[in-house]
Amino acid sequence: MDYLEQHFSVPFSYKVHFTHQLFHSTNNLLGSFLQQKLVEGATQKILFVIDQGVADAHPGLWQNISLYFSHYS
Repeated sequence: MDYLEQHFSVPFSYKVHFTHQLFHSTNNLLGSFLQQKLVEGATQKILFVIDQGVADAHPGLWQNISLYFSHYS
C-alpha cells in the first residue's frame, strides 16, 4: 500500500519563575504575570494540578488559591 509520511513540529517556549508563597496576598508575581498577558492580548488559561502529597503537605493550599484569586480578580 502506498502512503505519505509527513512530520510537523510546533515550537513552544515558556518561562519558569521561582518564588515562595505564590498565593500569599503580598506576592504579586502571578497577578503581574496575568496582567502582562492581558495587556499583550494573550488568552489566559490556568490549570493547577495538585497531587495528594502536595495537598497533605500544604493543608490550606486550596483555600489560599481561592483567596488569592478573590484578591487579584
